[in-house]
Amino acid sequence: MQDALTGLFDRDSFLCFLEWQLSLSTEHQSRLGLLVVDIDHFARHNYILGYANGDLLLKYFALLLERIKRPDDYAARIGDNRFALILLDLRNRGHAELAAARLLRSLEVPFQIDGKSVRVAATIGIALCPEHAQQAEDLVKRGERSLFVARRTGQSFWIPTQSNDKDLADIWDLELDLERAVREQQFVLYYQPKVSIPDGRLIGAEALLRWNHPERGLLSPMAFLGLAEEGGHMKNLTNWVLNAALRQSADWPGEWERLSVAINVSPTVVVHPDFPDILRSAVGLWRGKGLAVVIEITEQTLAVDTERVFRILRDVQAMGIEVSIDDFGTGYSSLSYFKNIPAQELKIDKSFVSGLISEQADADIVHLIIDLAHRFRLRVVAEGVETLDILQALVRLKCDGAQGYLIAKPMPQAAFKKWLLDFKDLDTRLHDDFRTGS
Repeated sequence: MQDALTGLFDRDSFLCFLEWQLSLSTEHQSRLGLLVVDIDHFARHNYILGYANGDLLLKYFALLLERIKRPDDYAARIGDNRFALILLDLRNRGHAELAAARLLRSLEVPFQIDGKSVRVAATIGIALCPEHAQQAEDLVKRGERSLFVARRTGQSFWIPTQSNDKDLADIWDLELDLERAVREQQFVLYYQPKVSIPDGRLIGAEALLRWNHPERGLLSPMAFLGLAEEGGHMKNLTNWVLNAALRQSADWPGEWERLSVAINVSPTVVVHPDFPDILRSAVGLWRGKGLAVVIEITEQTLAVDTERVFRILRDVQAMGIEVSIDDFGTGYSSLSYFKNIPAQELKIDKSFVSGLISEQADADIVHLIIDLAHRFRLRVVAEGVETLDILQALVRLKCDGAQGYLIAKPMPQAAFKKWLLDFKDLDTRLHDDFRTGS
């Protein structure tokens, strides 16, 4: 049967046809290739273009597949924005790679939709018969695994080799473990302090997520957040982090005049329709007296849909919650952001802070960010402060706050509560360093 929208094979017909072709391939001892193709950021295209034009984009993409494939190859739509291309009688794996490259090159020409030029990107997973599988379901799964790894590693396409096959299986297993981890809440929070540079005063801490994996031990976000994004787990994870961080921070020693707890929120969650309600519910349940709540978003979030994101952030601020722009300088910096940016704080990415002493370009960038932020009445926190020399440079540049190993490494809740009680002595030492810059 045909897919009603695109006219290509639908998923069931595709699987039947693939099974038949695999049997012929085995009988004739020939090689068959499968390309599993995803249109990148299709939900964003739907949002910007509207659903009717989103359907039109799918039709155009299907026509493109029909145009670039060889006469004996077959195309199918196997998901909402997922397509497949069956490559018959391949001579070698290089021909499958060439087919993927040809498709990607064809996407360099934008589609014309509703009078607009729409640039579309795609990610491709490749699987071969007999190398990777000889049954239809298995070959499709292998292609989808390759697609996942391509996304995970930031590549346009991926084809398994003997050397990388173990890594692919390892990542796939970790994704399956993550589904269980979300259900069983196998996560813990670590806290890294932030201090005020002018006086060395403690101003709060950033909540950092860790996965307490039953077999692999404690995993950093780098190991699993990409998996969580791909698997659609970020909303549930963010809900857990918000509630856990606010509940735990309400239990911090109460002798501090005012502390903040900062919680990271991904771009996909910021623009999710439920985000304001999730945030309002967590704050209403757990915010302790005298505790400031800060939502940290990356600079890239502003580029998703600036007008919409600004509107959401203004609603967040109306709840009495502050907004911090994390990793500033690494994304799509624009002076227009500063004009009406709904935020109280910018955090300078550690990649610039670490080169503050050794690289003049990094020093110039840090100086520029601090100067611009102050002109628009934003405070600035430097991340990755690890040496006294860097701290002294930040003092001279009149940076407002610092976070990094020089102050403290991230700590679990119990250790952070003890650190808070012991901070007075550390405060005296750091205060002298901050004040004198020596």
